[in-house]
Amino acid sequence: MDGLFWAIMAIFYGYSTYYLRSIGYSSAQIGIMTAIGSVLSAAIQNVLGTLNDRGGWWNWKRIFRLMLGFTAGLLICMTLIRNSLIAGILFMMAMIFGNGMMPFTVIICFEYRSNGFPVDYGKTRAGGSLFYAIAVYLIGVMTEKGGPIMVPISGIALCIAEWIVLMTMKSSRHQQAPEKADKKVGVNEIRRRYPAFFLMTLGLVLLFAFHNGTNTYLLPILERVGGDTRALGTAFAISAITEIPVEIFIEKILKKISSDKLLLISGFGFFFKGIMYLMAGNVAVIYLSQLLEIVSYALYSGAAPYYADERIAPGYLSSAQAMMTSCTMVGAVLGNLTSGWIYDGFGLSSMILLCIGYAAAGTVIIGASLKMEFKKEAVF
Repeated sequence: MDGLFWAIMAIFYGYSTYYLRSIGYSSAQIGIMTAIGSVLSAAIQNVLGTLNDRGGWWNWKRIFRLMLGFTAGLLICMTLIRNSLIAGILFMMAMIFGNGMMPFTVIICFEYRSNGFPVDYGKTRAGGSLFYAIAVYLIGVMTEKGGPIMVPISGIALCIAEWIVLMTMKSSRHQQAPEKADKKVGVNEIRRRYPAFFLMTLGLVLLFAFHNGTNTYLLPILERVGGDTRALGTAFAISAITEIPVEIFIEKILKKISSDKLLLISGFGFFFKGIMYLMAGNVAVIYLSQLLEIVSYALYSGAAPYYADERIAPGYLSSAQAMMTSCTMVGAVLGNLTSGWIYDGFGLSSMILLCIGYAAAGTVIIGASLKMEFKKEAVF
């Protein structure tokens, strides 16, 4: 299930710029579109996480099925519509509902674990990276031969496959206790109870401003050094494959290095990846920069769910995991919107420098979160 979800995400994370440019959107317009989509994605993730914490009719399987159905329906509409404005809106809406599923790929794993199922989140997430790598490469090949229409068509096929897998899965035995149904949950309550955790999410937002800004405009970065859409697929595939070893062995790594320190290390990884983008003189250097995924996004994707699970009480965990995943959405708003403006107004190098600044600031804030937690432990 996780693998197919991340294959679906390859459409939105890997080919949004390509698709939207192909139907006539400028870089600034793409930044605005993805920013609006990301704001609404973050909102829906936190609402759905809160609903799952409250229990009752809203369980993970029903929520996931609803979001998947909306995503597939919108992708089908994209293949039938020729108006650029409407097609762009449909793409944005599909991205919102697709992102709505994201927290539940984590919530499901930890809920199954808490009920005694032998689920290893790291290996599950590694499967997601493998499927993502395969998807971005194959979509790159298909778009080279069939054009932009292959983006929604491949998404439809993947949604159908995901639906089939979802129907074979059983809901976990976990149920919220009735007396807890009316408790306060959500972002504000977590901010009040867990200030260091909240500060960590702010730092992660800035890291993802870098990550999303550079990923959205990786095609222009590649084109500057002679690359094309096939090179884009190859670059994304390299980064996704590089994540897999870290994710497979994340539980062993966490026995040596704590989850919060791994998140700090990931900040430095993002920063140096940006430096390589800035200095690249050919496509090979861009490919090499994707190897830094092992100490940037791979560490985040492996460590972040454990960081939340270790610090947040069970009754608030769905909301906390939704906050962690919505960091990518809020970061996308900041990164895509400002990157588009800077790219159009000042050029590609200035845009990359802006993203490097985000990575540096995010790393500093994550360090401050660790310091706050250390002081709290010292007091107690």
